[in-house]
Amino acid sequence: MKVKTKRILIIALAIVILISCVIIAFSCSHSRTGEPLLTLDKSEISVNLFMLMLSRQKGYLASSYGYGAKALQNSFWDSVMDTATGKTYDDYYTAAVLESAKTYIAALALFDELNLKLPKSYEEEIDAELDELIFNDANDSKTEFNNLLAEYGANYKVLREAYILEAKIEALKIYL
Repeated sequence: MKVKTKRILIIALAIVILISCVIIAFSCSHSRTGEPLLTLDKSEISVNLFMLMLSRQKGYLASSYGYGAKALQNSFWDSVMDTATGKTYDDYYTAAVLESAKTYIAALALFDELNLKLPKSYEEEIDAELDELIFNDANDSKTEFNNLLAEYGANYKVLREAYILEAKIEALKIYL
């Protein structure tokens, strides 16, 4: 009886470990930069990358080129931009960034379809720029850098993905 109980426990434990491994492998498949928001062929834009794009847009709008300091207030984003539709500033700019993301995903898919590759030097430049940001803005701490980026729904990998996306789009423009 003891041997049979041990075998059942060992088999049950093995099943639990196997299921855990499958769950971990599945959850890690998109953990690099978040769950996909848009996909086209093999290209994807993650939710986190979209959040970073949205943060960049809102940052630009909060500058002197946009609406200035009032764009830093939550009340600004909740205020109605168009009384005819009831659309708020947040609605409008979120939709605008989503449209840009759709254009980016199409460009990424075309980049892949044309079998274009980024030169290794581009990625090296991106990594060097990120290292400089970490050094200057986060006391040379990647953890502190990720904490700074977390406020924008991003981390080092998401920011790197954004830079690579921009480099691919620029390379596609040059190619076309």
